[in-house]
Amino acid sequence: MGLPIKVFILGSCVSRDPFEIADNRDFDVVGYYARSSFASLGSTPFVDEKILSGVKSNWQRRMVRADMGKSVFSDLEKTDFDVLLIDLIDERFSLSVKGSSVHTISTEYKKALYKPNSYGFIKAGSEEKLTLWREGLERISRYLVKHGLDDKVFVNQVYWSLRCQHPEKLLDRYSEDQIKQANEQLGWMYEEIKKTLPLARFIKYSDEDLELDEQHKWGMDPFHYSRRAFLKQLSSIYSLSLKNIKFAMNHSLGSKSVTFPIDWRADPFKSRSWMHHFSSLRWINNSYSYLFTLSILTSFYKFHCEKKIKNPYYNEVRGDHTAAVRLGVLINIEKEYSEHEDSSIKNIVRRLIVQEIKNLQSDKMYRAGHNHGLMVDLALLNLVLGCPEYKPRVNLELVLERSAKTLDAMWHASGLTKEHSVSYQEYNLPLTVEYFELLEKLNVEPLASVSLENVFHESRRFLGYALKATGEYFPLGDSFRLPNENILNKVFGQGEVKSAHELLMPFSEEEGVYGNKNFFIFRKTVNGRKVHFAATCCWDSHVHKQNDELSFCLEVDGVTIFDDPGYTEFLPWEGVKKLQSEASHSTVTASEIQWGDVRFPNGKSRILSSQHDVQGFSLSMSMERYGGFKIVREVEFNGDVLTVADAAAGHDLHDIKFKRKFVFGSEVVVNNLGLGRFEIDGVDGRKIAELQMEEEKNVELSEAEIVLADRKLVKNTQVVTAENMPVIDSSLKKNESFLFPSLKLKLAPLPGVSVKFDYDDACFVENFYYEANRPKNVDEIIELSKGFLGSELVSEQRRAAAGVVGVYKSIEFGRWGELKFLQRSLYKVLPSIFSTAATSKRVKGVRDDPKQVAISVSTALWHSEIMLGIDPVYGLANLRDEVSGWKHLEVPYSQNVARAITLLSYIHFSRREYDESLRNIEWMAGFVSKINEEVNGFRGVNSSYCGDYHKAVGLLQLCIAGREWINNDRKREKYWSPKAIHGLCPRVRKGVSPEFDKKFINFLKN
Repeated sequence: MGLPIKVFILGSCVSRDPFEIADNRDFDVVGYYARSSFASLGSTPFVDEKILSGVKSNWQRRMVRADMGKSVFSDLEKTDFDVLLIDLIDERFSLSVKGSSVHTISTEYKKALYKPNSYGFIKAGSEEKLTLWREGLERISRYLVKHGLDDKVFVNQVYWSLRCQHPEKLLDRYSEDQIKQANEQLGWMYEEIKKTLPLARFIKYSDEDLELDEQHKWGMDPFHYSRRAFLKQLSSIYSLSLKNIKFAMNHSLGSKSVTFPIDWRADPFKSRSWMHHFSSLRWINNSYSYLFTLSILTSFYKFHCEKKIKNPYYNEVRGDHTAAVRLGVLINIEKEYSEHEDSSIKNIVRRLIVQEIKNLQSDKMYRAGHNHGLMVDLALLNLVLGCPEYKPRVNLELVLERSAKTLDAMWHASGLTKEHSVSYQEYNLPLTVEYFELLEKLNVEPLASVSLENVFHESRRFLGYALKATGEYFPLGDSFRLPNENILNKVFGQGEVKSAHELLMPFSEEEGVYGNKNFFIFRKTVNGRKVHFAATCCWDSHVHKQNDELSFCLEVDGVTIFDDPGYTEFLPWEGVKKLQSEASHSTVTASEIQWGDVRFPNGKSRILSSQHDVQGFSLSMSMERYGGFKIVREVEFNGDVLTVADAAAGHDLHDIKFKRKFVFGSEVVVNNLGLGRFEIDGVDGRKIAELQMEEEKNVELSEAEIVLADRKLVKNTQVVTAENMPVIDSSLKKNESFLFPSLKLKLAPLPGVSVKFDYDDACFVENFYYEANRPKNVDEIIELSKGFLGSELVSEQRRAAAGVVGVYKSIEFGRWGELKFLQRSLYKVLPSIFSTAATSKRVKGVRDDPKQVAISVSTALWHSEIMLGIDPVYGLANLRDEVSGWKHLEVPYSQNVARAITLLSYIHFSRREYDESLRNIEWMAGFVSKINEEVNGFRGVNSSYCGDYHKAVGLLQLCIAGREWINNDRKREKYWSPKAIHGLCPRVRKGVSPEFDKKFINFLKN
């Protein structure tokens, strides 16, 4: 039997009418056989067409024909039904007899019966009718038993009633003695059915249930009941059918068929996730009918509160999160059915809520310092706020005190989670936000010392840096790969639904480093490659702790080379524990020695130090999860080489086999080349990197499990494992130490081209600028630039011009190693460049103009200083001092000098070096005046040149406004708006650190 329950009615409108108010998700009436006495059904069929022709209603005609032809038996045989619902109200009718055939004299039959006729008459309450009735019951019983249908029989055990506001209206047509006799006859018939059909189930009513409806659509009669009787009939059929009702309970692991009575301890998938989901009741939704919801809740109450069957997900600590969710579900159900005419759900829900309140305030169900503990307290606070009627049952003082301690134990002062993972930084964030919001609504001062502002900011920063180019998180700790964008939009969104990348900006794309004693994340463009690295080493609590100290991940240009296995709740518990164990991570294990129990953190797992620059980083981590010795891991990335060096130190390292495992990403293919060498390729066969394990023995390539973005999917990935026996170095005073052979990963070179610089000086302009501006690989352009800078065949001026192009290409594509080389080369030629510029006259070729080359070199050096973190003054200061002595300058490009010196003034101003700033402004005023004079006499000026010139004049206005600001004269204050600052020389300022703008604008505001 499934839902809806298919009902075949053998009775009257008493049984049929309630289904008009029933939910069609619960019941489906598949057959209705009315106006027929059992006495008729036990006789021989005989259809009198003359009588039928006198019945006007089609439906009534069908009922009379069915009674005459006894077609109920054939209908039962061909109809699929779950319940055969019988009522005997139509036994009030008398019988007409012709030979061996009996008809029921219903109202319709009586009106159509022609006269004269040859029918005999048997009175309704006579012994003769009861005898025939008994014969009909036996025939029906034999039929049902023979066909295996007797266990589907439901008897609607109703009686005639006088219970109404105006019984006198009935007594005009029915005497009390008549009603009494009808009920005595019904009572006798019910007993006979019990004897004949022992498997039949009876729907019983109290006197109150059988209240009459004086406005009943069929008129006021002793058997036309009110809605109360209707509801009782429907709920009774439903509850009596429960043992045969099955429904599908859906979960991410799959669908499971559940049968009443429900076993609430069921664990069909051997999964804690299933048991949590099942017992939380969160799968009950508004697509379920009232009766179905009532049946589930009744089953839950009887199982846990009446029978008190043990279920760890009801009132034990394992079920704390489950109970917190369930309380919210119950509150919503109570509200949903608060106006329902039947109070059954309201009553059972209230009893369940009262018990949940007791459970959630019990010490045995509270995990202090755990986010589950906070969930429990949030559930109780929401109850107090949303359902004041339950407030007296909640010990608010207890909840506020323990929740404050739990919250402080969940977070570092910085706002970083103590639950060791990326996902729990994300998951605990909305819980913490909700906690403070609830306290504000309850007008309660928080007792916790944790700063919500810190949690908010640190979450955005940590999660932003942990977000990879692929849109997934590094799965460090109990983490899922995909961000929960519902959470992020709830906390960081402002009404508009955005992606995780947008919500976590600027940290989701910012190049830099996130680092503390728990996590280290590096994201920078190094030599043209997008390098993203993340490592963890922490043990702050027992909560959601994996044995993953020293583990790290590496992504280069969107391809994950080293990865962490991640976490899923969809595996059986043994599988979850395996992923959490040290055997599944890129770390160091020791033979026959177990890592320390995660329940007792020793504070000795941490990141010791880290450094970084444009070429990479260095990182040192240490952990002491083994008794007696510690493991230190140092990781360095420099340009295109990742080096991992491990060391063990302790009292006795003899006879210990250490095993180091390195887990690769699922999108790379690792090929064993032998002798500890491996080639790492992309799925497209492109070579990505080479791996070298220094030891030549005991290195092997194997497989391990890794969780994919779809948390239900676990697949195999490749793992390199090296096993080592210590060779003791006793040079340390107290402890012995052992340095493992290092691991080196060298990235494959990017596609490039070798260039020969054997052409002469004359072809420089045509060839180089043509090549540099053609759509081609950036490596070719940079190599051309470097080649020209080092070529003795090219003049110094043209070498410098080529170097400028290389500088800007290096900045654009983050090739910091190349940038350093080009910068050093330009510094070497700069004095000569300025010397040539000072004595030169104007020449026709703008790119060959020594003065223009000097300007370009100065601004290029200034930009390279900015990007490499060098004090950004050298290039521009030289330019200003040199230009002051120039006698000639190409007019159309003088604006470049104006821009450059404006930027220099801007830098001095942002540092509060006002004298230097004013010096530059005054210099600019004189310089622009000189240019103005020359422009008036320069015939070759076109609209483009004029536009550039006016930009320089606008910048001068900006500088003058700055000078007025210093002198407390703010007439031109509008020039110092954030918009004006951000618009400052956009072409020349390309690549300038946004920190300059930020600091400058904050200074102006203050």
